[in-house]
Amino acid sequence: MGLRIESSDGGLRLVGVADLGTRAVLDQALTGVPPHADLHLELAQLAFIDVRAVAALVAAAGRLDAGRRLVLHDPPPELLRIIDVMWGRPRTIEVHT
Repeated sequence: MGLRIESSDGGLRLVGVADLGTRAVLDQALTGVPPHADLHLELAQLAFIDVRAVAALVAAAGRLDAGRRLVLHDPPPELLRIIDVMWGRPRTIEVHT
């Protein structure tokens, strides 16, 4: 199973698996996001995400302009656990369930 990234209202929808095999697709999508707006990610259809993919999301949040946020919609619980353990939930990341 791969990773499909679709445009959604004001952001991106990740569908499938975000791991080493799909890292280039994820990196390319995150690099193309303008830093001057909030980045919304719909994650309800994300079946799996590894630590390196979570690190890519945190790095994308760090590239946003001051006052902007990475907004995670319906993230899988393991993604939030990884963020909390590794980075202590940065202020630039907001969660909507």
